[in-house]
Amino acid sequence: MRFRFPGVAITLQRYSGGAMSDTGALLGRLQTGGFISASPTLHDLDGDGHLEIIVGSDALYVFRPDGSLLPGFPVHGDNAFASTAAVGDVDGDGRPEIVVGCDDNRLYSWRTDGTLLPGFPLSTGGDVYSSPCLADLRGDGTLAIIVGSDDGCLYAWDGTGRYMPGFPQQTGGFVSASPAVADLDGDGRPEIVCGSWDGKVYAWDAEGKSMTGFPQQTGHFVWSSAAIGDLDGDGRREIVVASDKLYAWHADGTAVAGFPLPLGSYAVSSPAQSRAGPYRPATRYSPHRR
Repeated sequence: MRFRFPGVAITLQRYSGGAMSDTGALLGRLQTGGFISASPTLHDLDGDGHLEIIVGSDALYVFRPDGSLLPGFPVHGDNAFASTAAVGDVDGDGRPEIVVGCDDNRLYSWRTDGTLLPGFPLSTGGDVYSSPCLADLRGDGTLAIIVGSDDGCLYAWDGTGRYMPGFPQQTGGFVSASPAVADLDGDGRPEIVCGSWDGKVYAWDAEGKSMTGFPQQTGHFVWSSAAIGDLDGDGRREIVVASDKLYAWHADGTAVAGFPLPLGSYAVSSPAQSRAGPYRPATRYSPHRR
């Protein structure tokens, strides 16, 4: 069963220097035509030095900071958008594109003027609630698009819409969680981590081969996206996922000491790790960037 929460406006609070002002002044309300189930994405799409607000609802909306719509938007699929959009240069033209899943079983990619990229939308066998991840899987500086679908598969395409070698990969349940990408085993190449409604957490290499020790079983659905980071300070990365409990594994699938941790109830939200500062699940991976 799916749950939707009515929310037909994005509410923004006025911030100053990265902190909310003591007045809590309301910056504005940006109206859409339907439910808002996904988080907004902020990105300077037109290069004017100001962030646009990208959010899915009955359509995909892109608002300027003054509340006006970016020309060419909103754009529509054949159903609502419950996926959080990703932004990156997927076709290698030096300009950003918006990539987002739709409840019509497809994944869309639009240019900043609202025109579709050639070859898109891409079809899956189920609704795409998962938020896409853009990552350099081949190590050649180009971004692949990685996303889950309610057909139980994790998909990976290149910027032209062709499947990456080894994908899609099948799980035993809906893949509503968003994939995370990082070099888990220290070999200089990325791995992909994603949970499924079959209660398992999967890890594959860039060619779709399962990592040793995975999948790992939890006690409930996995809707939470994974956080990846050095949890125990040993210089290696661990995987943290919330389900019926908070789980943490090393890259070889062994549990981190002290885990899993009990939770008060089943968790849908994604964990974040913090040491010197907040750590978020990986949304981009490129060995060429430092």
